[in-house]
Amino acid sequence: MEKKTSPIFIVKIILDVIMVVFLVLMYKKTAISMSFHEIGGLVIFGLFLIHNILNIRWIGSVTVKLFKKGTGAKLRISWIVNGNKAGLFYGLADDVKKY
Repeated sequence: MEKKTSPIFIVKIILDVIMVVFLVLMYKKTAISMSFHEIGGLVIFGLFLIHNILNIRWIGSVTVKLFKKGTGAKLRISWIVNGNKAGLFYGLADDVKKY
């Protein structure tokens, strides 16, 4: 019996692909234009927020497991790295709003 792919999973994959495309296009800020770079950064920030909202159950379950005895080092390190990445991303977006 074939397992049906959920529509939310497809949305998550499409969202991830769009974020990767934007990141590649924005790698060099003068490749297209500076305004594209700035607007694209805001778009990626919005997509990042949506991405995290769609994955909030996973984030919550991993966070709960983080504090249980017997949790592996790989999960703990992954959570710390992803938490720092999210914090830096939100911090950079806050800096952009100041200009």
